[in-house]
Amino acid sequence: MPLSSERDPFNIPIPVREMAVFRGISGEALFSIAAGMRERVFGPGETIVFEGSVGDHIYVIGTGSAEVVKGAGTNAETVLAHLGPGAFFGEMGLIEDDRRSATVRACEDETTIFSLGREHVMRMATEHPRQYHTIMCNIALELSRRLRALDAAYAALRRERPSITAPAPGVGWQGVFIFEGLAPDAVRALAMATTEVKLRPGQFAFEEGAPGDSVWLVGEGSVEVVKSVGQPGETVLAVLGHGSVFGEMCLVEGGPRSAAIRARESSIVHCLALPVFQKFAAYWPADHARIIFNIARELSRRLRSLDTSAFTALSGMGQ
Repeated sequence: MPLSSERDPFNIPIPVREMAVFRGISGEALFSIAAGMRERVFGPGETIVFEGSVGDHIYVIGTGSAEVVKGAGTNAETVLAHLGPGAFFGEMGLIEDDRRSATVRACEDETTIFSLGREHVMRMATEHPRQYHTIMCNIALELSRRLRALDAAYAALRRERPSITAPAPGVGWQGVFIFEGLAPDAVRALAMATTEVKLRPGQFAFEEGAPGDSVWLVGEGSVEVVKSVGQPGETVLAVLGHGSVFGEMCLVEGGPRSAAIRARESSIVHCLALPVFQKFAAYWPADHARIIFNIARELSRRLRSLDTSAFTALSGMGQ
């Protein structure tokens, strides 16, 4: 039976209605999305997107499955992930202007792929702003989940040789990445709602597994992101300096903290509780949507970087 033979009153194919990236979208907005999508069928081993190609479409699997591959066709070829029906990829091309970080290949007969161009998605920001916000939330949620999983896997690879991320250069509230593009009054409103916390060297802002209920900004000093604190596999994933943000994943998913945050020196951090952002969304909906977009873009950049690092580590282990 053809994929498009079963439809709702808006004539939207069932696979499109059930795609995770469009969860929460309905009616006219989803019809607009479906109308702009291209449907194509791939065979086993056929490449859907190539690593290094220009990323300007998002792809969703309707039927079949696909694999995400780094270094395809080389001696260091590594399969990073397997994707099934409803999974999406290529979303990085919607939120940052860069090339594909990996190749994606079909794994089964008649793997059906739906694609949607960046221009169509960006147009939704004007025509259907609330629905566009929902799509960005869905993308950010998926990126956050992938980053959590890859963080844990990469931490295991790095335990013997941890690398340290240099502290960010000093910036003010206007320079913080999640506030990029916001109205000055909106930034001031959030800044005024923060709680200042002083940390001693070695003191934790929060521990791994704690509830994700706040976003934090480093005001002075520096903190480190740590996995498996106090265990044989304890790993420092990154060092964050003045102006760095941490804990922002709680804005797109409600899961527990994926790592602990520990002060490396005497530091001052600023805490924004989740209820503050919920109230902020009611008064500043456009700026709240921009924050979610900024977080999705940052998660995309981190995931791209970690993909490359994990690939390099795995390649080195095979030598």
